[in-house]
Amino acid sequence: MRRTHHLTASSAAALATLTLTTAALANGFETPGNGTEQMARGSAWLARASDPLATFYNPAALSRNGSGASVTVNLFKANTCFQRQSPGGGPAYVGSGSQSTTYRYGKVCSDPELFPNPQIAFQYRVTDKLGIGVAVLGPSAIGKAKFPETAGGYRVSDGASIKAPSGTRYVLTEKDAKIIWPQFAVGYEIAPNLRVGASFIWGVAMLKFGNVSMGQSSDTQKRNPDGTIRDSAGMDATAAVSAKDYFVPGIVLSSMYTLDDRFDFAAWFHWSDSVRAKGAADITVVRSNPDVANPSGDKVANKTPAGQTDANVPQPMEARVGVRYYKRRDGVTPTGRKDPLKEEVFDVELDLEWAHDSQFTDLELRFAPNTVVNGPGITADVPVNADVPHRWKDSYGARLGGDYVILPAKLAVRAGAWFQTSAVREEYLHMDFVPSQRIGLTVGGTFRAGPVDIQAGYQHVMVGSVDNHGNGQIRGLVAGRTVTDSDQEFRSPYGVNGGKLTQSIDVFSIGGVYRFLRAPPATSGRRRASSGTTARRTADGTRRRRPAPDRPRRSSRA
Repeated sequence: MRRTHHLTASSAAALATLTLTTAALANGFETPGNGTEQMARGSAWLARASDPLATFYNPAALSRNGSGASVTVNLFKANTCFQRQSPGGGPAYVGSGSQSTTYRYGKVCSDPELFPNPQIAFQYRVTDKLGIGVAVLGPSAIGKAKFPETAGGYRVSDGASIKAPSGTRYVLTEKDAKIIWPQFAVGYEIAPNLRVGASFIWGVAMLKFGNVSMGQSSDTQKRNPDGTIRDSAGMDATAAVSAKDYFVPGIVLSSMYTLDDRFDFAAWFHWSDSVRAKGAADITVVRSNPDVANPSGDKVANKTPAGQTDANVPQPMEARVGVRYYKRRDGVTPTGRKDPLKEEVFDVELDLEWAHDSQFTDLELRFAPNTVVNGPGITADVPVNADVPHRWKDSYGARLGGDYVILPAKLAVRAGAWFQTSAVREEYLHMDFVPSQRIGLTVGGTFRAGPVDIQAGYQHVMVGSVDNHGNGQIRGLVAGRTVTDSDQEFRSPYGVNGGKLTQSIDVFSIGGVYRFLRAPPATSGRRRASSGTTARRTADGTRRRRPAPDRPRRSSRA
């Protein structure tokens, strides 16, 4: 087999990990949660579910909520950094081997950009027992990030700081994803205080991503005499992929029960089909000088045939249960339309979550047979199979939060906290998402102006570091590498994700909920005023009573 046969196999591996970046946004990879009120309560909102986002988070509650619409947006800002390491935690290098053209990798951090995540929802109370809802939202996650292809490094010969290929380039340089969940939901009260609901989702995924991948044969993938890793950046390939899946079906099921007008109990389940995206890859092969800090610029651009790049990304199922205690305000008569700001003094809720993240073992990426790309003076085949292992494990979480009403029907404040166990195995760490152990702290509030609730919230997420001490297990594909284990044939002799990963996240949220001011549906006939009179409203909305028309008016007597 010729030396260059698997030149772009490394590109394929890179593209596979990048597809994971954009598609696996649900479950343990989310940062709770969508919606301004929801997020500011630590996402302890399952049993409360009092606005139109119940369409997704608890469709059973649609049968008790009033009609209304909501528009909210969460603004994510993440700081993610990676330090490349050799096995054992020592430094890793890039270059030709000569001290004057070899560089020690420095820490690489993503560009700090705000990522907006909007949600739109509408609910309508059809009858006293039936409610429906529609919503358009996406996973509560960061869909965009960018790492530099070059970053600060240190020249071995004199320790000088200089721009060199970054330590993240073989794993991730950029991601940009749009995943949308349009959905329709229905909720029904099947017995007094017992409700069930379901939401039907038609998901759409539009993915764009890119990175740099190895392009050299194994004779240049050497270690230094002390055993530390030294990458060769010669003939690196810059890869970018665009892929779409216009139908990702999913379903949400929920139920809830109200006890003694003080407790709400709720259960929720979400299932989604895998993202099965099709698209094309843009691959540019670059020939570097021996000094990788000063590449020559010789490059050849390629594009694979449209619709012949397939990615299969499983979406783990998840389930939650929740219990809420609330204190009803004295002297306020329930209207039959849930309104905690008007009817309650305070509430507190605890939700527990399970995500079947162990369903995510390997990311499948397949190219069409006989796909060929060109480099400076060479021709290379793209491998058919470029799967990448991730080996995640199930995660568990707890969410605690509540509201306190300062001014009835006018002003409320809220706060919360949440905890999620780690879903990542250190040897398979990745920059796309960091599902390690996380703790979130949240605050927010609501101000009512007529029929509109104006909401704001803030969340800070503390993310546990992931450190495999250089013992990464995600291997790049390179040419001419043959080993006894066929699963590792034409793979790099070491992992390209060895190192330490850190992250912190801040989320800002604003939104508004419009509540339709309509009376509960009448159960039968025309309502008549008591004592033989009919009631009408004047133009200014006040009630005016007059004798019923079918009775003669009595004359007064002295």
